[in-house]
Order: sequence, then structure tokens, then C-alpha cells
Amino acid sequence: MLSRIVERSVVVAATPWTIWRVLTDFSAWQRWNPFMPSMQGTAEAGQDVEALIRLWGNSPSPYMLRVQQADFCRQLVLTGSFRMPGLADVIHCFIIAQLDSHTSRFTHGLRVSGIFVPLLAGRIGRAAGQGMETMNISLKAVAQARR
Repeated sequence: MLSRIVERSVVVAATPWTIWRVLTDFSAWQRWNPFMPSMQGTAEAGQDVEALIRLWGNSPSPYMLRVQQADFCRQLVLTGSFRMPGLADVIHCFIIAQLDSHTSRFTHGLRVSGIFVPLLAGRIGRAAGQGMETMNISLKAVAQARR
């Protein structure tokens, strides 16, 4: 199956614990996250969450995602499908890696696979990459303000 992978990372002057608290406080995303301005649910494996995602610079679109993995202070993995499985299946992976006692790397990865990928590959890369970059910068600012 065809797929497109987009990944953006940022170094944050904060501990994994601080970044994890910002990342998993879904109710606060509307205050700081321009790419995914709403997330409703809990960061627990097996839970369904409802997200608003702004991909094309327009108003955000709703998506149902499932928390596949929630490794405390390390990784959060969300999966979902556009309309029906096989058209455009997504995996959002948020990875936190401690670099030293006060610094971490936050990586947001996205894998899109399905029959729509050849039609949308360029747009997905640009739109998702820009959105992920703005999310990372915003998360960094919030996490560093909390340390």
C-alpha cells in the first residue's frame, strides 16, 4: 500500500514529564495548538478521541482517532481513517526523548497510507509538515514556560 511519511522535531528546554503534561492535557489544546486546535478524550490506550485538525489552512475538520499507545512520558500514538479504512489511514506518533536532565526532543510523525495517497502526497507533505511545525513550536513555548 502506498504511504507518505512526514516528521518534524524540535528541541525543548523541558523534561519529558513537562512535555507529556502539555501533550496529554487535551482540554488545553485549544489555547495553544494551531494545527490540532481541539482534542476531546483521554490519552489512554484503546480510547477514542475526537480531534479537529487544520490541514489546508482553512477551518479545522473533525476526525475520530483512537489512542493505540500511550507510553508515559515517552510516546503517544493515535490512528484513524478518512471516511473509511483504506482511503487515507493515518498514524500520528508523538515521541519524547530526553537529551539531558533539562532538555528533550519532541518529534511529531505522521504516516498516511491508502488509495488517496498518490493523489494527495504533495499536499499532505506540505500541509501536514507546516501544521506539525507550528504545533511543535507552540508546544515548545508552553512547555518551556512551565519549567
